[in-house]
Amino acid sequence: MNKLHSLKKYIVENKLFLGIVTLLFIGIYFMNSLYPIYIDDWSYTFKLGDDGNRISGIKDIFVSQYNHYFEWGGRSVVHVIAQYLLYIDKVWADLLNSIAYVALVLIIYFIAKGKQKHNISLFLLINVFLWFFIPSLGECIFWKTGSANYLWGGFIIISFLAVYCRHYYKDTNENSVQRSVHMFLFGIIAGWTNENMFVAAAFFVIGIIILYHYQKINIPLWAIFGLAGLLIGGIVMLAAPGNYIRNEITVSGMGASDESKILFYFYRLTSIAKSLVEYALYPFLIYFLLLLIYLKKGVRENVKETLSLSLLFFLTAMVATVVMAAAPIFPHRVWFGIVVFIAAASAILFVNLGFSDKWMKVAQIILLSLSVLLFAYSYTRGMISLYDFKKKIDERERYIEIEKGKGVDNIIIEGKIEYDYPPLTRPYISDLPLDSVGWLGRAYGKYMGVRSITVVDTLADDEK
Repeated sequence: MNKLHSLKKYIVENKLFLGIVTLLFIGIYFMNSLYPIYIDDWSYTFKLGDDGNRISGIKDIFVSQYNHYFEWGGRSVVHVIAQYLLYIDKVWADLLNSIAYVALVLIIYFIAKGKQKHNISLFLLINVFLWFFIPSLGECIFWKTGSANYLWGGFIIISFLAVYCRHYYKDTNENSVQRSVHMFLFGIIAGWTNENMFVAAAFFVIGIIILYHYQKINIPLWAIFGLAGLLIGGIVMLAAPGNYIRNEITVSGMGASDESKILFYFYRLTSIAKSLVEYALYPFLIYFLLLLIYLKKGVRENVKETLSLSLLFFLTAMVATVVMAAAPIFPHRVWFGIVVFIAAASAILFVNLGFSDKWMKVAQIILLSLSVLLFAYSYTRGMISLYDFKKKIDERERYIEIEKGKGVDNIIIEGKIEYDYPPLTRPYISDLPLDSVGWLGRAYGKYMGVRSITVVDTLADDEK
């Protein structure tokens, strides 16, 4: 009878978990469907460095990325994904983007859960953590070029690291040649995604192999091959001639001479420290609070393993932060991977708190209830804002088509789309800069089939 009851409970829990995952997917898909093709998307819709025609097939994407590697940057893997998302129908691109987000949350969840049974609270709180603490959420998850660089790049990296975490929990003895080859190739792809994430991932893999050694866990051959592939992929990415061209243009544009570049990068390090306080203070505080609670109230079984893996993810987040001092710019979107690592570190501690104490159970219920309510409010406000923004973009593009039909080649649009977003609204999106900077105006124009499009506050009398 007890076995039958346990089986029924297991089935119900799994159905409930699957239902929540499905609801999350549907919600993220609706947001994806409302987010417009925007900014860099316009440029990546076309072949890069060639004849400038629209991407018409997979071959065009690889030609574009070959040119991109030598002219602008080495993130070939994620930019192939970006151009593919922009090449296929938007409905399919939105579906793939939604799958990638849900898969990312699930991978963090399974890394944290380890060998434990399903924990719906953990899954929901990971999603809430990412939702509220990823800066530039819309640009990282819904904007196609941004999602390729950060969501998809993060998904590839965390999937690669999850293989090492699975072995950490289970200590399997899988040492086939086929598995080593697969991990080697997987490592190349993972290393060829994003600069600071590559360095952080290499740190993590080396760290977990050291943990294997000290905790008497078998070090499989595939783990070494995976690390080798990761390093090769990262070196190929960093060695791209385009990186140095872009870096020189960016640093020169910011006024750094050869003599002042050392001071410039020192300034970058201090800027990162300030950004850390602005964008990662709350995730860090949450992590340290969970660490204190775990040390006092956490499950005492496998303490060393739990703490070691959690601290390794946290230190990996710190490495991903520090290495950005070498980059000329540090956009808010780069915090995506750092927040993902902190989310994994925090989730590992959370699931091992045990919640056997009455007050801990009450605290968990209150935390989960408040988090879900805040998420529901934030999501609803975000949907309303995105829907309104999409309507205005659609109106703008109808106007552009009318002007194009009149033979106007340099189109000027009056009125910037502006919002006063209520607190906790996620995500939010902003309009093009007034007097749209040169490349933006030309890129938007090319995408819409005219020479240029400029957004201004008000039109002069002779332009009306």
